[in-house]
Amino acid sequence: MATQRGSRTTRPPANLLPVPAAAERLGCSEMHIYRLIAVGELDAVDIAQPGARRSKTRVRSDSIDDYIESRTRRAPAAASRGPEPAA
Repeated sequence: MATQRGSRTTRPPANLLPVPAAAERLGCSEMHIYRLIAVGELDAVDIAQPGARRSKTRVRSDSIDDYIESRTRRAPAAASRGPEPAA
């Protein structure tokens, strides 16, 4: 929950994962994580200092949760009840 202090809004700290940890959590390669970031499927943050030679990409853990939820397949309600009893 965000709170406001003066003119600044403070938020709870984001849980950011390095790309290897995000890949491990999804059970895929690091390259796949970079592809998901590139197409907008995962939200990422570059925490490198301005002017740094390399990026330090971090993936938001809530973005991973949202991605998992959006890709989860669920059985139709009728199929999850089991077979109908014979008459």
